[in-house]
Amino acid sequence: MSAEIIPFDFEEQAVRVVMRGEDPWFVAADVCRVLGIVNTSQAVQRLDEDEVTLCQIEGSHRQTNLLSESGLYAMVIRSDKPEAKRFRKWITAEVLPAIRQHGRYELIPTPQPEAGQIAGLPIREAELWLQMVREARLTRGNRAANSIWDRSPLPALTPLGSGRSGSEPQDGRGCLAHLLATLGEEISEARLVGREDPALTEQGIRPYADALFLANFPLPVFHGTRWQGGMHRAALMELPNVHPAPGARTLAGVRTRGLALPWRLIDGADLASSAVLLSEDRCI
Repeated sequence: MSAEIIPFDFEEQAVRVVMRGEDPWFVAADVCRVLGIVNTSQAVQRLDEDEVTLCQIEGSHRQTNLLSESGLYAMVIRSDKPEAKRFRKWITAEVLPAIRQHGRYELIPTPQPEAGQIAGLPIREAELWLQMVREARLTRGNRAANSIWDRSPLPALTPLGSGRSGSEPQDGRGCLAHLLATLGEEISEARLVGREDPALTEQGIRPYADALFLANFPLPVFHGTRWQGGMHRAALMELPNVHPAPGARTLAGVRTRGLALPWRLIDGADLASSAVLLSEDRCI
């Protein structure tokens, strides 16, 4: 029986995790892709025997190399890519706490489709479309996967920022208030002098002439809040005139897409009305 996977996103790249007992194991191909390692088989051969294993995972017809936590860290330490440090922090600050919050990962039960159908399609047809979407996401990223989904007969996805993303404007104001309360002085100074601040770019933030750019990947400023793990995107998109920034940007050696927060929104932020949100934004 194939092992079920837990999908995570690191800077719009899929990283799959498989639970074996109480221990998370990471799909080696995904880790290598993030770290820019071309030959996965060669990379895993350099690990200790207890740091790598073969396993049949969901969605794959052949056995896949998995890395233990120890094997993952060994792979990261050997990488000289700028993404490696950020990837390690993401694993330790976002992924592992999410998995271990309740001691193990548990799937939320979902209603079963009618016999012989998935989303109103014959099972085989739906599975083929879902497989195409999955492969596009793993090899080309979320944008390619969304494009295939939009052209398929699968149910339409709810667009981010449509007002049905699970976030409310109040949550967006709280998210913005937390950002400005934590980094407001640094952002104002960088905006005033008209150049980027290395401390901000490390955070995934850069001021431009007309807007403040926030990267899509999980930002350190939101660690420990309800906006960690990239949840700031949905919250901020509920605010007026916040929109996806055109094109990708390079921050601290990382190529990423992000959000544009107009300065008029930041200048007019009513932080007083969000003060109560700041006292509640810590995760329990």
